[in-house]
Amino acid sequence: MNSTPLLLDANVLVSLYNRRDSLHRKAVTLFQSLAKLKVQLVVSNYILLETYTIIAQRSGKRQALEFGIFVRTKKPFLIKHISENLDEETWEIFTKIKDKNISFVDSSIIAIALQEDLELATFDRKILTLQPQFGFKIFHLPAG
Repeated sequence: MNSTPLLLDANVLVSLYNRRDSLHRKAVTLFQSLAKLKVQLVVSNYILLETYTIIAQRSGKRQALEFGIFVRTKKPFLIKHISENLDEETWEIFTKIKDKNISFVDSSIIAIALQEDLELATFDRKILTLQPQFGFKIFHLPAG
């Protein structure tokens, strides 16, 4: 495994599991590249909650269950559980964000990225616009 873990946003996971998603090809390419790099993939239980729900709604319960089995049994995934302390950090971030379309889960992603010093892989442009305000790291695939 690469020594640098990578935090994944729910939208990356949803795009991977929904072939009709406009970002599906981008997600497949990203995961193929990450597999070659042997990166440790990090998700939180909040991210999983959101991902299971969206996959079930858009692609079906079977696909959500398949995703759950995959993420819970494959070595590249590390599930980070939100502690009380991290929940408080999430709340602090949530209170500072003016955009009503940034969810509490989105705020938790920023909190985890900051607390764990992780790069974030996301397709969410609204989260990316918060990078200058909060200073979290954004993942960019290496060229080549």
